[in-house]
Amino acid sequence: MHRARLLIGLSVLLGMVGFAAGPSSAGIGARTTVVVLQEGGPGQWRIEKVIPGEHSQCFDGYACLYEHWHFNHDNPSGVLYRFQCAYSICGWQSLSTCCSFNDKMSSWINHRDKKTILSENGPGQPNFPGDCLTLAANSQDDWVGDTWNDRASGIAVDHSTCP
Repeated sequence: MHRARLLIGLSVLLGMVGFAAGPSSAGIGARTTVVVLQEGGPGQWRIEKVIPGEHSQCFDGYACLYEHWHFNHDNPSGVLYRFQCAYSICGWQSLSTCCSFNDKMSSWINHRDKKTILSENGPGQPNFPGDCLTLAANSQDDWVGDTWNDRASGIAVDHSTCP
């Protein structure tokens, strides 16, 4: 009996700190799973994978990349990657190395007070950085268009490598 109460209490606590969220638009009773892929540190990103990833799950201080257009709204099983940089500059992060998300982004939200930059080629790839897309501070795009759809391979904050 005590073990059952402990498990219920732990489940409630985990739900409150963001490891699991309540029902989402992915279906009645669907749960959101958040996996921390990288903790971050000086000059490094904190990276979280959210399944299913929805528009409302991009919080202040994060740059969010969505697998599908319109912030996965029409495809609620789509993945969202949240990137948080607690420092003024976070270096280049390969979307392939961290997340297996190379060339898969179709929409984005930048809930940061600094610009975020996406690159065509990630660190370690030939011709790095290639073309760049600047995500202005506190802005969003629900469809990157044919030019950038499924093309981003790297991410950085306020970096000077790209014009």
